[in-house]
This record gives sequence, structure tokens and C-alpha cells, in this order.
Amino acid sequence: MAHNEKRRRPQFFRWFVSQTHQVARVDGAVEHHGETYGFSEYADFKREKADQVFYGMNSVFCESQKMHNGTMPIPNFEHFEFVGEGDIDFQTVYIWHAADHHDHNSVTYAENAHTGDPVYLQVHDRRTGPSETIEYRFFEFDAAPQDPNIFHPSAEIQRLCVAN
Repeated sequence: MAHNEKRRRPQFFRWFVSQTHQVARVDGAVEHHGETYGFSEYADFKREKADQVFYGMNSVFCESQKMHNGTMPIPNFEHFEFVGEGDIDFQTVYIWHAADHHDHNSVTYAENAHTGDPVYLQVHDRRTGPSETIEYRFFEFDAAPQDPNIFHPSAEIQRLCVAN
């Protein structure tokens, strides 16, 4: 779940990542041109291409976009400092914090103290005028191998994807 003060309600989504294949997929619901759609984004970092699929009532459409940075973001917790223990949703968590040296950006991360699974991530950005905070809550984490087919739209939908 992701939430910030600029959106009227939290966004629930599923996020799949394969660092081995340099691909990612996000599923959820989004507002697009005033309508709510089911949504999947398939990002292929090697090909620098992202397909965005919108599912409406009895309809589906797809947009392909060129990605301008073919580097897959990989979290780096090297500069985080351990803050202490806490409790989130009745789970004991370890809390970590990092900020740039100008304090323009700061990140707070919490992981389950027993499993190491991510529980909470808060990103605070002060660079663009009024500060913006985005909170991410993780309700499930599975590091098991995944079917590589989940990272690409079906052939029927892929033929609808038009480059922008």
C-alpha cells in the first residue's frame, strides 16, 4: 500500500521484481482521465521499455513507453543507521534511517525483526518546494522464484501496446 498527503486515498498494489532478468511488474488500480482502471505495468530494464495496461469494464488498452534509464533500481542500505526497535501492526521491527547530507531526502525503513522481511518504507522529499512524504506498507513478501511469464503482457494484450 502506498499513501501520501496529495492523494485522497491509499493505493494498494502488488509489486513483482526479478533482478536476474532485469524486469518488474506492478498491479493495482489507478485513476486515468477521471476513470478508475485496473492497472499493470511491465518494465523491461534491458530493453528500456514499459508497457502500461489499463483494464476497464469490458475493455483493455495498452501504452508502451520508452524508459530513459535502463538501470534497474536496486535498494542500497549501506548508509542507513540503525535507530532501534518498534512495533508495526503487532510485529516487532528493526528501524533504519538515512538522509542526504543536505537533509533534502530522508528514508525510514522497517523490517520484521524475526524474518527480515520489509514492513514499512517512508520517503520524505524536500527538494521540490513543499515537502512530500510517501509511505509504503508491505503486507506480504515472498522471495521465491517466479514464473518469468508474469513479467510480460499476454500475446493478446501485447499486440495492443502502442509506442508513445
